[in-house]
Amino acid sequence: MGFTSDTVGGREVWVGERDQLRIVLVPELGSKIVSLRCFGGREWLYQGSRPLGNNGYASAFDESDGRGWDEMFPNIDPCRVPTAPWQDVSLPDHGEVWSLPWQVASVSDNALTLKVHGIRYPYELQKRLVLKEDHVVRFDYHVKNPTPFPMPFFWAAHPLLSVQPLDQVVLPEDCRDYVVSNSTLPNVQPEAVYQWPYIGASQRLDVVAEERSGEAHKVFFRNKMRVGEAAVASADGRERIDFRFSPEDIPHLAVWVNDGGWRHEHNLALEPAIGFLDVLHAVDGPIPNEYILPYGHREWSLEVQLHCPLDGKQ
Repeated sequence: MGFTSDTVGGREVWVGERDQLRIVLVPELGSKIVSLRCFGGREWLYQGSRPLGNNGYASAFDESDGRGWDEMFPNIDPCRVPTAPWQDVSLPDHGEVWSLPWQVASVSDNALTLKVHGIRYPYELQKRLVLKEDHVVRFDYHVKNPTPFPMPFFWAAHPLLSVQPLDQVVLPEDCRDYVVSNSTLPNVQPEAVYQWPYIGASQRLDVVAEERSGEAHKVFFRNKMRVGEAAVASADGRERIDFRFSPEDIPHLAVWVNDGGWRHEHNLALEPAIGFLDVLHAVDGPIPNEYILPYGHREWSLEVQLHCPLDGKQ
């Protein structure tokens, strides 16, 4: 029980177990989570068709393994920083930290803390995983800005989930209007506004289709979240993964639905986010939520709960 280290394929991995829950993390690969499941239940994280790994720091995300749960920070879309003194700094695809090795800072029976330092940005990001009762993993994040300047950032959880036909996306009732970040549908333009759960004329995003469409879409809900909840549930209701967070700290939610439109693979992601539409925003007036104050820090937390179908281990 708790966290223990192991070596798989020449890489250090950390395995956390409590009750039926099991989570596996690879510090060397951006602290990527490669497995999240209950004993006797389904593997919730997409395992992909490519070998585990990436092409190193600042490499293209499309060329990586495209599997598991990565951390997106301090950006997603490649961009230049929009504010002084970093105007000439270009940030890489999907941010820095997913392609950087993280250090294990501390470990106890049911907690594991890792940290990473920015390369083009002088931040320190820390992530603490805590195994709790009832098949819950709590993620506590802490980022420091050691400079005298406001620091813009974007963070998103990026868990690529392995889904099955008729799995359902379960969201709060006020998740209505959404903005398209990107879509492979030719008649759907970026930043177009639609009403959940439909995209285009009749295609649904909240139920995994039995017949593959060959499309992929990423959408952000237009308004900030009032209730910090999102889930994916099996059609029979026996298995479910819940994401819970404070909307004051994590105000946005994105949904990625890949029905074969990206790399001919099939996965789905619920992405709680600090930031909107994958871009860094310039500040003109009061410092917005997506900035860290000079010499300041930011903290936020996310809980993930698995609903397990069996009581015993297989």
